[in-house]
Amino acid sequence: MTGMEAALGRWLQAQRWFAGKNQSVRDVTVTSTATLVPAPAHDGPEARLLIVAAEMSDGTVQRYQVPVGVRTSVPSWLCADPIAVIDGRLVYEATSDPELMSLLLQRVATGRSSGPVRFRSEREGALQLAVRAGLGVRPLQAEQSNSSVVFGERFILKLFRRAVAGTNPDLDVLRRIGGEAGAPIAPVLGSIEGDTELGPVTLGLVQSFVPGAVDGWTLATAAADGAELAPEDFAALGAAVRSIHRALARAFGSAALTPSAARRLTAGMSVRLEEALEQVPVLRPFEPSLRASLAVELHGPLSGRLQRVHGDLHLGQVLRTGDGWLLIDFEGEPSASPAERVAWRSPLQDVAGMLRSIDYAARTRREDGPGWAEGASDAFLRGYGGITSADWRLLRAFELDKAVYEVLYETRNRPNWVSVPLGAVRDLTLGQQDAGAAP
Repeated sequence: MTGMEAALGRWLQAQRWFAGKNQSVRDVTVTSTATLVPAPAHDGPEARLLIVAAEMSDGTVQRYQVPVGVRTSVPSWLCADPIAVIDGRLVYEATSDPELMSLLLQRVATGRSSGPVRFRSEREGALQLAVRAGLGVRPLQAEQSNSSVVFGERFILKLFRRAVAGTNPDLDVLRRIGGEAGAPIAPVLGSIEGDTELGPVTLGLVQSFVPGAVDGWTLATAAADGAELAPEDFAALGAAVRSIHRALARAFGSAALTPSAARRLTAGMSVRLEEALEQVPVLRPFEPSLRASLAVELHGPLSGRLQRVHGDLHLGQVLRTGDGWLLIDFEGEPSASPAERVAWRSPLQDVAGMLRSIDYAARTRREDGPGWAEGASDAFLRGYGGITSADWRLLRAFELDKAVYEVLYETRNRPNWVSVPLGAVRDLTLGQQDAGAAP
């Protein structure tokens, strides 16, 4: 490794979006470099977009996008995240540099390309304000797998940290359904794509920013303490999720859940259960009930449809605005493969994900959480509508499958939180005798 690559290896492991925290980085290679802002004649910044390949201790390779700034002298106002000092010049993470981020947004607005990197304004004239000077720039600090920067409280740029071949599902979905009137999303205004050794890669997108919008997790956990959200808010959220599912079915198609597809679906649950039972001893007392509960096809034929879904729906993926709810982040489950993220699934998996998130919020924040969760969940399901008795059996299986995954996740990442999903496993398995009846 060069000095720069060795420095990148150390820096990557300290980033919140780095996916290999349970391993060490064995080697780092910069596989692609694009100049976004060339080295100036005067004492100003240079910006480059790097694609780096990190070889992990288990032999796998993870690829990341790293936008970097390069300065000979650092102004006092710049709160840079340093990566290295090379030949007397500071190399730092560029999302912390308002000047460079403004130039990047202007590239998107004007559609100017730079070598292998292509900038595109997705809506005519929508980013005209972006080419004007004076927009305030601030990076978002929330925990997430990508990095986002807000401009003038008008636009938000999301940079996808993991470099994966093909069009990112988030950009694909927003392009397909963004033209629908009333769709509960923030439409895509611009995009950044590039050519790498992997092939075409989506690097980022720009959307409208909604000032004052608050994510559902923040509101729900506040509600668990002080009733910030009313039942009708959860009913409206259910209606928004139903609206998204209908829009996705129109854009990408759908198909009936056949017996063979149902068997594959339940087989996947069984595989995930076996993995969890092997790694999490606290689940083993529930093993007989878990096996019986997840074998839903043995209790009668399953019905429903398969289609594109959100894939990672929870309260952190919805925003409450003055006009209602918006759904965000259509990338799918971060740990899933690219093929799994775009595979057709039952919309009930999204519904189950939201129900589990409501339950999580309640269990982590107040003593009478189960009662609060029941009211919020009932309102959400009422707003979503159309769930039959047959659907209910499959929905409960999806909830239990998700809870088992959560126990495994918390065991690996936050052991002090294991009791939260484990309590849900206990409640769901005890309640399976009523699983055939709709609420």
